[in-house]
Amino acid sequence: MATLVQHSDALRGALIREAGEWALAFQRFLSYLCFPVFSALLIGALRFRAGYRVRDLRAVRRRFREIVREHDGPLLVCPNHLTMLDSVILMWACMSPWNYMWDYSKLAWNIPARENFAHDPVRRLITYLGKCLPIDRRGSREHIEDVMGKLTYLLREGEVVIVFPEGTRSRTGRIELDEMTYGVGRIVQDVPGLKALCVYLRGDKQESYSDLPAKNDVFSIDMKLYTPPADPARGMRGQREIALGIGRELKAMEEAYFARREA
Repeated sequence: MATLVQHSDALRGALIREAGEWALAFQRFLSYLCFPVFSALLIGALRFRAGYRVRDLRAVRRRFREIVREHDGPLLVCPNHLTMLDSVILMWACMSPWNYMWDYSKLAWNIPARENFAHDPVRRLITYLGKCLPIDRRGSREHIEDVMGKLTYLLREGEVVIVFPEGTRSRTGRIELDEMTYGVGRIVQDVPGLKALCVYLRGDKQESYSDLPAKNDVFSIDMKLYTPPADPARGMRGQREIALGIGRELKAMEEAYFARREA
C-alpha cells in the first residue's frame, strides 16, 4: 500500500512539473509572437516619451555579446536594483530587438514582485508577455519553491534569467552587502556550470531608489562575469558565500562608477 502511495505521489509530481513546463513554453511562444510590436512600443516609450539614453550603447552591446560568446552555458544576470524599470532598461541595452528575435533565449526572464501589478490587468498582460514570473515575497514556502524551481528549469534549458541579489530596491541608493539574499546563491548551486553576470546600472540623476528613473536620464552600465568558487560550501553557508561574492563585484563597480563621476 505504501509503495502504491509513493508511486502515485511521484506520478502526480511528474504531471505537475510537466504542466508547469508546458505553461512556460506557451508563455515564451506568445511572448515571441508579440515581441516585434511589444518591443517597438516599449523602446519608443523609453527613448521618445521618457527620453532615456544608454551611455556607449554600442560598447555595452559588444561587451554583452563577448560575455555570451565566452561563456557557452547557463547565465544568471545579477544587477543592482534602484527602480522598477531596471530589468527593462538592461534588456534594451544588452541587445537590439533584431538580435533578440534571432536568439530569443537571451531576452531574460524576470521575477517582479506581484504586488506591483497584481491589481492592474494591463500590467499583468505586459509582465506575462515580457517573460516574467511574478513572485509574492510574502507568499507561502510552496509558492517560493515553485518560482525557484521554474527559474532553475529555465536556466538548464538555456534561457537567461535576471535575479536581483538585493531582493528589493535599495533604500539607501547604494549596494548594501548585508542585504544580499541567499536565493541567488541557491540558484547558482542548483544549476551546474552556471555563471553570474554582475551588472551595475545607474542613471546620472538617480540619487536614491524610486519607482521610475528621472525623465531624460542617461544610464551607465558596467558588467563583469562572476565565476562561483570551484569547491564552495554546501547549504546556507555556500549560498551566502556566493551571494556575497556577487555583492562584492557589484560594490566594486559601484565604487568605480562614483569615482568616474566625481573625477
